[in-house]
Amino acid sequence: MTLMNVHPPKTYFGAGDIQKSLGSLPGFPWAKYPGEKHLPGHNYTGPGTRLDLRLDENDNPKPGEEPVNRVDAAALKHDILYRNKDITFRHQADKQMIDELENIPNPTFKEKLQRALIIKLLKAKVKLVNKTSQLQNLISKLDDKITKVKIDVQRLIDNPNVNEDRLKRKLTALERKLGELLAELDKTADKTELQN
Repeated sequence: MTLMNVHPPKTYFGAGDIQKSLGSLPGFPWAKYPGEKHLPGHNYTGPGTRLDLRLDENDNPKPGEEPVNRVDAAALKHDILYRNKDITFRHQADKQMIDELENIPNPTFKEKLQRALIIKLLKAKVKLVNKTSQLQNLISKLDDKITKVKIDVQRLIDNPNVNEDRLKRKLTALERKLGELLAELDKTADKTELQN
């Protein structure tokens, strides 16, 4: 009898920054520099761009590192903006790139295909960031409400003068509040799953 050694597949996506998750993917064979995952032939369209190797000190492309077309030029601007680590700023950079790609005048057939792909990916990324932000806000609100409930419970425990009937009413009200909060969280999670 032969035993098979089975390992779970390596996963590349985890919690946190999408760019970092994409950066953990194996490199593309056509990549000019390690870690870059660009469209074939492009210098900037895709994650992992090595701006430190491709640009001079004034953020101008070095010789041989120029964008290959207008889609790649929009990606260069996006990559420079992405140096800012603020998530809101990056979110705006994604929207700006979508707008710039949608407004390329008289695109070639190749540019039409490339921008269609990139726009679809960026819109999915923006949507994911929005959903993540909404869930984080909901979790924060739930944390606040749970903290208030804990304070109410502690007050009831600390106040020995409360009669048993009043205590039962308070606990029932707190249980109802908690049930409503959990239902709200489930409803939001279900909506998020349906939209994806």
